[in-house]
Amino acid sequence: MRLGDRYLHMGDIARAAIVYADAHTILLQIYGPNHLRGARSLHGVAKCRIRQAAAMVQTMERERLLRETHGSLKEVLRIQRLAGERCAPVDLATTYHNLGIVLSKLGAVHRNEALEFFWEALFIRVRAFTREHPLVAETLSEIVLICGRMVSIAIIV
Repeated sequence: MRLGDRYLHMGDIARAAIVYADAHTILLQIYGPNHLRGARSLHGVAKCRIRQAAAMVQTMERERLLRETHGSLKEVLRIQRLAGERCAPVDLATTYHNLGIVLSKLGAVHRNEALEFFWEALFIRVRAFTREHPLVAETLSEIVLICGRMVSIAIIV
């Protein structure tokens, strides 16, 4: 397990964010902007931001943090797509899933786009794992939550 992952697992989000950010800076200098190693460290920074945003109330600061995270994850996705088969499908699915998380937290306006990313993640995860795998269940539950919100809004209207 990488050091940033270890801190994140222990709940020390601030320290994990520092480790990921430092690693990203170093990896950018060594490998350049289009390498998967740099994308992995940037994805680590994004995971920290998602956790930080989850702990915040609805504020402009939270929205700014989520928008920055969205931009970082889009960059990770760009690099992963550029890498093609060198990118592990599971890593790609995690990026899709996290993009869905960020967009769903940004509000109702982004729910359809979030659903698209969750469906992509689910498609990859079902092929990579069994249908009973916890990561498949995690993505499926996010899809159900968004669809439930959409139905609730439709009933109210």
